[in-house]
Amino acid sequence: MIQDRTGRAGTWPTGSFLARLTADDQAVLLAAGAPRSWTPGDLLFRQGDAGTSVVLMLRGYVKVLGRKPDGRPMLLAVRVAGDLLGELAILDGEPRSASVVAAARAAGRVMPAATFRSLLQERPSIADAVHRSVTAKLRMANRHRVDVGGDLVLVRIARLIAHLGEVYGRPVPEGTLIDLPLSHTDLAELVAAAEPSVQRALADLRRLGAVTVGYRKVVIRDRQALSTVAATAA
Repeated sequence: MIQDRTGRAGTWPTGSFLARLTADDQAVLLAAGAPRSWTPGDLLFRQGDAGTSVVLMLRGYVKVLGRKPDGRPMLLAVRVAGDLLGELAILDGEPRSASVVAAARAAGRVMPAATFRSLLQERPSIADAVHRSVTAKLRMANRHRVDVGGDLVLVRIARLIAHLGEVYGRPVPEGTLIDLPLSHTDLAELVAAAEPSVQRALADLRRLGAVTVGYRKVVIRDRQALSTVAATAA
């Protein structure tokens, strides 16, 4: 488990906010705020609301949702244990730019905005990590717009899987497991494609030996083969 019952930190996913911190800074954050848990479908933040708190994810995963022009939700990103949520609205004072919904049973610590700001003033190392985290998310958003723009669905899904492997990958005997229970619908939304097209792309990647795919499970078997497809021009 990532966190034991005493609240002590374990190993956090590569690329997560907590993974960037020292053990001392992790302990400070894990003691801040109040514990909270969520069930699938629970709303953590609503797009357009004022930023009054941040959430430090300790277990499970959530979906970050925007709104399409017609009002329908659109999956923008996923966040996992070790990630910090809602910090942008606290830093710039603007309304929430997206909604966050629990996609599985999840737990974390909720910190009021005042507590979070005080912690940033008292711990410059945490403040620096927060700013680096925000920058990384903005870079990721820019990269995502490039990755899903214009190219074949096969190329887009290969780029997404390669990226998820970098951030959320975990070594297993077969290769690198993307430690997120994403459905085909989730993958389709993340690459802005129709689900049947994504299913065909995943089948092509399986035939190439690049990945194996199961129920809400993707394992990268051959990084080089996946990278070759991901680098293909439109």
